[in-house]
Amino acid sequence: MRKKIGKLRGVELLTDKDYEIIEKNNNPKYIAKKYRVSSYIHLVLFITVQAILWVIGTESLAEIKMYLSDFSWLGNGNAKGSPYPNDAAFAIGVIWGIVFIADFIYSWAYTLFPKK
Repeated sequence: MRKKIGKLRGVELLTDKDYEIIEKNNNPKYIAKKYRVSSYIHLVLFITVQAILWVIGTESLAEIKMYLSDFSWLGNGNAKGSPYPNDAAFAIGVIWGIVFIADFIYSWAYTLFPKK
């Protein structure tokens, strides 16, 4: 915006640092790296919160392993018979799982299919 306003006024409103930032943000490798880092952060947060919810909703590590080996409990649509302690936690877990998968695919698309 400062670039366009500066052109209209005939004044240079951007500094050398601003131009460096603009150049960096147009670099496909930089963008891909930025999205990879954000996807790793999202992965760590997702796994941490899911683990906390599962520990609260289960009684043993063996029960958690059972839920990890058989995902048929997802089809139930409620917390009964799932590793979550209640329906609200189940809904949060499922919605966040869907958002996480979409975000992860979107973030890695910049790495797998970079702009030329």
